[in-house]
Amino acid sequence: MKESLKIIQLRGTIFIQQNIGYTDDVAAKFKEMLLPEGKILGVPQPGVPFNGMNPNLPQYGMSWRILNRLENGSEYNVIFNPGKVDVVYNTDVKYGDKTEESFCKFCAEKFGVILDELKGTKVQRIAYAPLYGIVEDQQADLTALWNKVLKRSAFDGSPMQDVNLTYIFKKELQVGEKTIQMNLHHNLFDGFYTQQIDGQQKVKKTFMFQLDINSIAGVPVELDKEGVSAFFENITITKDSLVDNVIS
Repeated sequence: MKESLKIIQLRGTIFIQQNIGYTDDVAAKFKEMLLPEGKILGVPQPGVPFNGMNPNLPQYGMSWRILNRLENGSEYNVIFNPGKVDVVYNTDVKYGDKTEESFCKFCAEKFGVILDELKGTKVQRIAYAPLYGIVEDQQADLTALWNKVLKRSAFDGSPMQDVNLTYIFKKELQVGEKTIQMNLHHNLFDGFYTQQIDGQQKVKKTFMFQLDINSIAGVPVELDKEGVSAFFENITITKDSLVDNVIS
């Protein structure tokens, strides 16, 4: 079943005590350092009215992002929220092709640039969160997969629908010279995947699987640039084991 697994989105996150809010000068500086080919955009906030303004326009002091869309349709976002920076990669590639290793290297590099610029800032929390999907076809029987994940996945012959299963393991991970308590958060749910086939849209059932490997709240990890690099250099080893535990 793992041969049908696709990478949909990858996210790396650091939590810091600074707010890198939008100004023209700040945005221009970080764009040049992080994604010179990117575009500066706003980050629409749920429930906040824009009073006729374009929500993609960055607002002074508010959250903002740098978007770089690649020729293959994939895209990078570096998102600045209060006390948090996300690097997000949206794509659609086969699992296991070194995409995650390359992304983690990218995260270590970009977060290192940010920490160098902030001079002495330490990371309080850190996370890696990949999102995967398996589209149902002749090679991927999603009912059989849910049967493996859940003890009871049908009633009177009717399979479960709108499944959303969430659970957490906790584990200590070695990050450089530090031992850090981590949440290994799992979210398994079903959804739909839209494809363009012969000029027509085809909607297929999809098994969605998201991990969020994050340090626990309330216990600052105090990572410097080297610690962040060590986290992203080794986190795919833990991620591989978690994927195998669910899919294989």
